[in-house]
Amino acid sequence: MQQEAAFFDENETGVFISRLNSDVNKIGMVISFHVNVVLRQLAQVLFGSIYMIRTTGKLSLLAYAGMAAITSVSAVYGSFANRLADQVQSALAKGTAVAETSFTMSETIRAFDGVHIESGKYENAQSDALELEEVQAWSYGLHKFITTTMQVMMKCVVMYACWLVGSRDGMNQSQLTRFLFYVNFVSDSSLDVGDQWAKIQAAIGASKSVVDLLRRKPKIVDPKIIDSSVAKVLGSQKRGMDEVINIRNMTVSYEGVASPALTDIDLKIYPGDRVAIVGRSGSGKFCKQSDKVPRKYLT
Repeated sequence: MQQEAAFFDENETGVFISRLNSDVNKIGMVISFHVNVVLRQLAQVLFGSIYMIRTTGKLSLLAYAGMAAITSVSAVYGSFANRLADQVQSALAKGTAVAETSFTMSETIRAFDGVHIESGKYENAQSDALELEEVQAWSYGLHKFITTTMQVMMKCVVMYACWLVGSRDGMNQSQLTRFLFYVNFVSDSSLDVGDQWAKIQAAIGASKSVVDLLRRKPKIVDPKIIDSSVAKVLGSQKRGMDEVINIRNMTVSYEGVASPALTDIDLKIYPGDRVAIVGRSGSGKFCKQSDKVPRKYLT
């Protein structure tokens, strides 16, 4: 709301409504769910890793190498999901803008037989969003297939390495069983961390436009506009200031008008205040030189 007037001429209201409704909800979903899951799984990875290293350090390095490869794939997908999510939300916002404009100007659109034109615009916007969401679905499925396959391969390699170590009496059965259990525990947790991190990146990409809007500096700034915190301070300071104009019990009426324009007005105006006089056309907002407020009402 602090942006210049030209900003609202260049951007449709429906885009802002979509950003507030859809994009902000995605941010809330990240904070309430995905971040919680990531922190929980990271804790499991940390404590599981401690037991893995205590059991055998060399085999733990082999397992970590496979987990690092899986994490790198998730990082690449997360970056792609970030950019794609922003495009999806932009396409959805365009559709919402068309719908909002159509509902607001429904009478005008129907009067000029433009229903099919507006419907076509909305279908095109939704089709673009659907195509992008299909890319999202395929990319997520491919990401899950690759990471799951890599995880299975990593476990097979670790199991083969454990078999070699066990056949050479390097570790007893109890140690091997415990190590394989922790490898499975840590690898599943790390895979879940990568999956949730990719979803967080997608939500961040979807909320990018909202953040940009909040951080945008208006090109034209009214020097008299102050934030609420400063206004509160000035409001408390004004209590000790002398008012410039003090109107007490003022009533203004005009000849030929039955009801007065102003009735029993009490008003204090301090230095720096901005005062607006609002009323119907012809109600007496504008006073001629001869109709100035009588001095008896002013102090």
